[in-house]
Amino acid sequence: MVFKSRWCVEIPNASLPTVIFGSPTATLSTTKCSFIDAARPDTHYFTAHDYRLWCQRFAVGLRKSGVKTGDRVLLFSPSDLFFLVVFMGIVMAGGIFTGANPTYIPRELAYQLKDSGAKYLLCAEGSLDTGIEAAKSIGRGLDRVFLFNSAVFDGTGSGSRGCRYWGDLIASPTEAAGSSGSRYQLQVNLIELWP
Repeated sequence: MVFKSRWCVEIPNASLPTVIFGSPTATLSTTKCSFIDAARPDTHYFTAHDYRLWCQRFAVGLRKSGVKTGDRVLLFSPSDLFFLVVFMGIVMAGGIFTGANPTYIPRELAYQLKDSGAKYLLCAEGSLDTGIEAAKSIGRGLDRVFLFNSAVFDGTGSGSRGCRYWGDLIASPTEAAGSSGSRYQLQVNLIELWP
């Protein structure tokens, strides 16, 4: 016998990006701030339109780098303006997000990296040494470890200690728009994938 709550909520059969953005080309606010960097609120923020575009660019960059549907990407970072871009970009690319506690020691991170089978590891600047040690301990090359920070917002940022910069995984706005000029979005239906 099925028991239903009296407070039934209809769950749409749609991907998370579709629920949040409506469609890849829906008109979104270009003036109201959705996400703000607390340290630099006047200059570093995303409107809903900006957020979707950054997510699309990251999703396209992940796909171009070889991330396939079901691949995992591990983010090892405290909260950051781009944290949600990484999460949603991975979902849009058809990947699976896995986040690691930023206080992990190398052994703990190595376990999650190996157990999750993550294709890429994105590490906050202050955690990069831990990420490098964890990757090396399980035989992963540094070509799959990326330095993660918000310097990409200003168009700056570079790799460090043999690791690439995560900005290399972000497609240009024209690449994210496609050759026809119309935007597209890579999506995955989370409800369909739910066991």
